[in-house]
Amino acid sequence: MVSREARTLRAPKQLATTLPLVRYPDVHYVYTLRSLKDGNLYTGYTTDLRQRVADHTAGKAPSTRNGRPLQLIYYEAYLLSSDAKAREIFLKSGSGKRYIRKQLRHYFSSVE
Repeated sequence: MVSREARTLRAPKQLATTLPLVRYPDVHYVYTLRSLKDGNLYTGYTTDLRQRVADHTAGKAPSTRNGRPLQLIYYEAYLLSSDAKAREIFLKSGSGKRYIRKQLRHYFSSVE
């Protein structure tokens, strides 16, 4: 059993919150890249976001090779791969692309 002290997130005394300490072995990411060359958006899924973005940047991903340079503009993290994969499918749809553009409307208005 975890002691109460180990479960308490230390914050200012009036804001202390009790949270269970849980370790998650894998985090699944859904990400969106924007081509700085042509403005196209590319959405993908990975468990290692830093490495995947590095692969895209280095031209190792055929889908984004011709769109370089690229910028990571959005990502979400999930505990279950099934949730992340479902979200990736949505974000690749027309509704999903509209969602991204709406969420990042200030970003897009500054670059377009």
